[in-house]
Amino acid sequence: MSVTKSTVEALFAAARTVFSGASVTIRHNGRTYTGTRLPCEKGEVVDEVGTAYTVSGGVRLLCSELSKPWPKANDTIEVKSTESGSWVTFMVLPTRLDEMEATMLLNYGERYDQAGML
Repeated sequence: MSVTKSTVEALFAAARTVFSGASVTIRHNGRTYTGTRLPCEKGEVVDEVGTAYTVSGGVRLLCSELSKPWPKANDTIEVKSTESGSWVTFMVLPTRLDEMEATMLLNYGERYDQAGML
């Protein structure tokens, strides 16, 4: 069996259903998406120009379900808290597509400058 974009999409959609406890809901540009929560190393990262970010979480989304414009670095998203059900605002950190461009890895957190959070 060869791996195709449609194969990756189907497997991801099935896995998202099976592992529904690992799902996370986000809002971007007024649209709501459900993806799979990913284990990510929480903490601080610094990009190539020296901007510091605190990574709060990660989610993998199915690209075919995303509306344009897709989430990109420095966009604002809201993440639905699994504990309280309320929406929490975060900044999108750099995103990454898989090799087939079927799913998008989206890490989110907060951006800091030298004086504190922006």
